[in-house]
Amino acid sequence: KAFIDFLMSQKLGLTKEQASNMFKFADKDGNGDLDASEIKFICAAVANHTMSVPVRIIVPSTQDVSGKISKEEMTKRCDQVLEILSHLFGGATTSGSQRGAYRAETGKIVYEDVKSVTSFCTKELWKENVGQVRAKVADLCREWGQECMGMEFAGYLEYVYAEEPSAEKLWDSIVPRLNKRRQLGWYKNVSEMMPNFEP
Repeated sequence: KAFIDFLMSQKLGLTKEQASNMFKFADKDGNGDLDASEIKFICAAVANHTMSVPVRIIVPSTQDVSGKISKEEMTKRCDQVLEILSHLFGGATTSGSQRGAYRAETGKIVYEDVKSVTSFCTKELWKENVGQVRAKVADLCREWGQECMGMEFAGYLEYVYAEEPSAEKLWDSIVPRLNKRRQLGWYKNVSEMMPNFEP
């Protein structure tokens, strides 16, 4: 009863029946009490299934660096990315148009309208699918004539290149990703993240 009263007092939009069903689900030994191990188990299970890590792909409105595409083509591009992320993570949303700029390899600043397609996943789903997402974005870069495209995971922007990037660009991409993995708890310390390597 105390658990149900607590949930109801939090005004989470639950009915008493829903709160009661939640209690029964968490009460694994069926003794009518929730002990610390049952609460810990349910909290850990929820944490492993919460789709709380944002994944965003920036969709460009240009073809071959500076050629502007039509609104219909932009919708088609967004739909392609929506389909990729929805297939892997269960759903995605496209933002309204945004204005962006980047420095091309020639040094020229290229301005363009972009849209962001965002999904959410668990850390585990991202670990399972990051290679596939990166490969699909690289394919889209080639298809759309892009040097690279922006892909953001949990607040870190990575550039995915159409062609194999230089060693310098790889370092620019790898270091932020390793830092993010450490922040997310995938590694406990630097030595676990980067073991000693000998040439």
